[in-house]
Amino acid sequence: MEFIKQYSSDTSDDDEEESPDQTQHHLKVSEELEEEEEEEEEEEEEVEIEDHNNLISTFIPYSQSFSSHQMNKTGCFIYVPWRPHLSSITRLNKESLKLIKQMPLLKDNFKFQSTNIYPQFMKYHISVLSNFNLDPYRIEQFKQDLKNVINRVEIDSRLIGINEQEQSNQNTLSTLLAKKTPSTQHNHYINLRFQPKLTIFLSHTSNKLFIGSPINVDHFNSKQFLHSLNSKVEELIKGQYNENISKIKTLDNGLDDSIPHISFQIGEPTNSNVVINDEIIKQLNLQLSEITIDIEDIEVNVNEVLLMQISSTKEVTPFKFNI
Repeated sequence: MEFIKQYSSDTSDDDEEESPDQTQHHLKVSEELEEEEEEEEEEEEEVEIEDHNNLISTFIPYSQSFSSHQMNKTGCFIYVPWRPHLSSITRLNKESLKLIKQMPLLKDNFKFQSTNIYPQFMKYHISVLSNFNLDPYRIEQFKQDLKNVINRVEIDSRLIGINEQEQSNQNTLSTLLAKKTPSTQHNHYINLRFQPKLTIFLSHTSNKLFIGSPINVDHFNSKQFLHSLNSKVEELIKGQYNENISKIKTLDNGLDDSIPHISFQIGEPTNSNVVINDEIIKQLNLQLSEITIDIEDIEVNVNEVLLMQISSTKEVTPFKFNI
């Protein structure tokens, strides 16, 4: 009971009415406190805005720098050119067009052109790797390093020989110029061969089809030469220059652009309703695998690697094999 009385007494004292002076004083104090709180909130907001602006000012230059760094890199492509004689081109076109006519899906929905006359294409070639990028200031050093790599590519001596067609043309020219003896100076080449079949490749960056023939890797250990070239160049780009190489999509049956091959025909779709996918390409290649074509005796004579800088000028630098 004493506790209850005491609590009641305290409560009654607090509830007593204040005098006008006291009330005015409390109001003034309350207003000052509110003003102080408002000032503190404004200062906190200013700090938050300032910190946010600092974050943006730090982030934007970094993003711009990163984007600029990527955009300023030079695209590159490395390939082995093949410059066949007209008679070889005629044979390859004849064989490939004959097969196209036997396949309604291709004949009715695509327009094919020979690789050697197709605009904006690098003629006949074997791709070494997919595209990659380099900083412009490293291009010249890369050229020197690539030259050293090409000199170290392993080449079976049985692959090295002359270009018989080229030699025949030189002898004919010597006769026309009334030279007594033909020239004994011969250019040396790496003599590759085709497999006796055609293969269809689908571009994954466009809706184009490529019809060509794989290189016969069993011919005088051509596989060692092609693997040595590919692996050494890839090691240079990924290892020493720490650059990525565009990935290549592989089909279930192993057919992809990484298979050493040369394209003879390029097809553009004429029917927008026809969709060609990997599964369709796989089925078409299964049909083609059962057909043998007579191109095994065509010599694929190569003697250099080309580095193309993918820009408006498309600058190309040659590197001779050590033969």
